Amino acid sequence: MDEPQTNGTESSSPLQRLLIGAGTLLVVILTVIGAVLLAMQESPESNPTSVAQASPTATGTPIQLPTATFTAQPPAVNTPTLLPPTATPVSIGDT
Repeated sequence: MDEPQTNGTESSSPLQRLLIGAGTLLVVILTVIGAVLLAMQESPESNPTSVAQASPTATGTPIQLPTATFTAQPPAVNTPTLLPPTATPVSIGDT
């Protein structure tokens, strides 16, 4: 039941299939390790100088924004408002 497979002209033994599978597995493992190492090497935390710096490329006169100027104002004085005197009610019958 466990006969070697044929591809038309040649037959492969179980040992050959095992070696091909082991070789393929080794290539996959090495590829994953290489990808992990490259990802760790290019991370911004480990190499902060690899971050691209933006440089101005525009030509011409730079735009000057207006600057705010502040002048000190004296504090507001709370002056009382004078009201006319009011009449005091007189009660009749105080004797």
